[in-house]
Amino acid sequence: MPFSDADDPEVNDLTRRVEAATSLDDVITAYTPTSLRPDVWAEVAEVTREVVGRVQPATHPRAHETLRDVAQFLAWCHLQGLEVGIETSFTPDVVEYYIAAGTPHLSAASRATRRAQLRRIGRSAATKAGWTAPAPQIRNQTRLAPYTEAEVARLWEVAAQQRTATLRRRFQVFLALGLGAGMHAREFYTATATDLTHQHGVTMLHVHGTAARDVPVLDDWAPVLWDVATRYPDQPLLGKVLPVTNRSRLWHLMRNIEIPKGVPHPESQRLKTTWIVRLAHHGVLLQEIMVAGGYRTFRTFNHVAAYLPQRPPEVVAHALAGR
Repeated sequence: MPFSDADDPEVNDLTRRVEAATSLDDVITAYTPTSLRPDVWAEVAEVTREVVGRVQPATHPRAHETLRDVAQFLAWCHLQGLEVGIETSFTPDVVEYYIAAGTPHLSAASRATRRAQLRRIGRSAATKAGWTAPAPQIRNQTRLAPYTEAEVARLWEVAAQQRTATLRRRFQVFLALGLGAGMHAREFYTATATDLTHQHGVTMLHVHGTAARDVPVLDDWAPVLWDVATRYPDQPLLGKVLPVTNRSRLWHLMRNIEIPKGVPHPESQRLKTTWIVRLAHHGVLLQEIMVAGGYRTFRTFNHVAAYLPQRPPEVVAHALAGR
């Protein structure tokens, strides 16, 4: 297996080359991975060598291991559309997400070793990335799990069965904003009819707040929002605005929604996770999801990584080898 920690085919090849090397700098300069496509290596080679130069491994074998781990990590960042750089790549959030989503080919023990190695490298090489905190504990992911298609369909049925027109509208818009536009809880009540536009052939929703942005709405949820916007052009889409002093505005808007026994509770975070997973299955890059979702860091992706699409290890290996 090309990415495993044991039986690495690069070991013997590099050993022959570094035996003639007279310094660590020679080892670093001579290094060229055989498991990465040349075009991918060209994108990350300079940063890889600079990182390992800052770390200053004690021995040549350790230098090789560090070069390999750094090269594979940065190659993954590049292929995910993330900015490759010492301060931008070697952050706690990016490393945690890489371990969660980018190393399915490694055993649990090897993943733990790789994680510890990258965290040590980050502390040594990156000076602005906030490496003072200890490694985060693995969280219970139950509350972040995406809804299944069957659960989404059931929630939509329940929304249509609410006892008043106001509650039906509110629940349907809640589902459309969360599942169709990936809004944060604090953003739901800010959406109005005038925030909907047509751009680039799709429905766009302008999101207000500290993470203001324009988000393309998924096609199957856009008609829900347009219907409400057409019928209530001068109102918030959810139908009511509470004072900004009320810190639980979304909860107050949704508290009278009736959920039958056996139906999953509608939670804004699970709606957003479902939206993230669906975009990932559509091939949207993580960097693009982060921008559309109003995220400043990759911390959230650490907890949804288990639900994102994963290609088989052999497919990943062949892709990185340019096959």
